[in-house]
Amino acid sequence: MKKTELEYGTIYTGADNLEVLKSLPDNSVDMIYIDPPYLTNKSWEKNGWSFDDKFDDMWSFLFFLGERLVEAKRIMRTRRYQLIDDVLYEDGEVCTYEPRRDKILEDYSGKGKKKKLEGGVDVGASIFVHIDYRTNSEIKTYLMDPLFGEGGGALSWEQVQTLMPQPVHIPKSAPQILIEQGPDIVCDFFAGSHSTAAAAYKLGRRFISIEMNDSEELFYKQIEGVEFGEMRE
Repeated sequence: MKKTELEYGTIYTGADNLEVLKSLPDNSVDMIYIDPPYLTNKSWEKNGWSFDDKFDDMWSFLFFLGERLVEAKRIMRTRRYQLIDDVLYEDGEVCTYEPRRDKILEDYSGKGKKKKLEGGVDVGASIFVHIDYRTNSEIKTYLMDPLFGEGGGALSWEQVQTLMPQPVHIPKSAPQILIEQGPDIVCDFFAGSHSTAAAAYKLGRRFISIEMNDSEELFYKQIEGVEFGEMRE
């Protein structure tokens, strides 16, 4: 396994993602976006990296993914928000990141919800799992709903498509759309070509990118000529 620590993130290659996840501290990441195997029972090669998407059966696949999602839940950060005299506090300090502040205030804008926010609320990190028709129902039923609540985080391809801006002749990746919401540390443990890490870099977010292939150079190709945070709005 190779671990590269950069000023703005960490890249693991040649890595067992389960072992790396187990090594990460509790409550340490703000958003997870993964594009896991699809149970196609095929071998794939793409952009210089390869993997075998083969499992004995559906239950073997669910156990494989489930072990990793349990660790994902453990490392997801929970923040405490409280509205005091119309000032939003995050973990005891004034929330200065405007997109996140505005999102929290919008989510708790109703009279009853605002009162709840004044008393203090815990807001967990976000997780998004890109799934397709082969495993859609099973992942939601046996993994995502029990771990993260009903409807929590699982995205079908159709749902990912709805995140794309219009017109689509200048498409953004789904990770980039989601990262723009402002997480501090983004984690992708099925990193592939490290596109999630590249999107985080361009938007000025720190990242943890974990991949079993030796594909680190693909990250640098995607950020070539781009400064950290250059695409942040």
